[in-house]
Amino acid sequence: MDCKKKLFGVYKNQSVYSFVFSNDNGFSVECISYGATLKALYFPRRQSDSENKSVVLGYDNLDDYLKDVYFLGSCIGRTAGRLGKASFELDGKIYNIDKNDGDNNLHGGKNGFHSLIWDGQTINGEKTGVKFFKTIKSDYDAFPGNMNLEITYLLNNDNELEIVFKGTSDKATLFNPTNHAYFNLNSNQDDGILNHYLMLNADKYLKTDETLIPTGDKIDVKMSAYDFTKERLIDDSLKILTKNYSNKGAGLDTPFCLNSSIAAVLKNADKSRCITIITDRNAIVVYTSNYFDSKQTINGIYSKPYMAIALEAQVLPDAIHHKNFGNTVVMKSETKEYKTIIQMRQY
Repeated sequence: MDCKKKLFGVYKNQSVYSFVFSNDNGFSVECISYGATLKALYFPRRQSDSENKSVVLGYDNLDDYLKDVYFLGSCIGRTAGRLGKASFELDGKIYNIDKNDGDNNLHGGKNGFHSLIWDGQTINGEKTGVKFFKTIKSDYDAFPGNMNLEITYLLNNDNELEIVFKGTSDKATLFNPTNHAYFNLNSNQDDGILNHYLMLNADKYLKTDETLIPTGDKIDVKMSAYDFTKERLIDDSLKILTKNYSNKGAGLDTPFCLNSSIAAVLKNADKSRCITIITDRNAIVVYTSNYFDSKQTINGIYSKPYMAIALEAQVLPDAIHHKNFGNTVVMKSETKEYKTIIQMRQY
């Protein structure tokens, strides 16, 4: 197993690199240093496949990533999800950060992790992959503290992709990162993910207001469109949420409260491919690409609603404003680390 580095493009006189690595079983990963992005994830090609498409959505060139509005495969930080009023209090001081989603902050703002060109280092050994690293300064993203960051992708021969976030700050700050990969496990991705099956180890979800900011209420999923405690066809849920697809933009964009480290299991239409998300976080946000349109080509097809699903492991969003959501504060000189594992199976 080894990782190979090559030039992917140039942005503002800075080189952006691609890192490609595979295991001995034919699973392959590609990451790029713009946004520390998970660009592609390939299952072994089967004889029945006319072509072998990546099961995560990605663009073919850097220009499309620079224009992207979906955070396609990007790493997200300092805080994943929405932060109410783009403001928070820490150590008695009020911090105002970028308002890039109405009055709120989304995914760290316009200068979040997704906007950075990261340094990258190949990793070769029993596990193969890439380590991205960067120092992000307070005057760049308006969060307190200068933060030293590492994001590591590691693939092993058990067909597991580990994504590890590690951060240390010189001042108390917020740290709740995630990866924003969109999955479509079908060989024919034109079909989208309505025919996928999803299981979530979550018996509650967060109620949100009209701007998708959590109200603080945790709602029981039982007998609702949000009940994925047993394997469920995604279309069954979305038909309810969208009123048979008459409500444009509706669907899942929902934080779920996890009961277990085994957060989610996703299977394609014929259940021949499966991913399991394992995490040390207390939540997973599920987004069914509700607002995708046909203005761009992704994985060789025009994008459209419900063409893929994002499964974003994180501490419950907006946790700084809710005492029972979990801790996203990193104290001065403290190092905090989070790990998510994507287990892959093909039958």
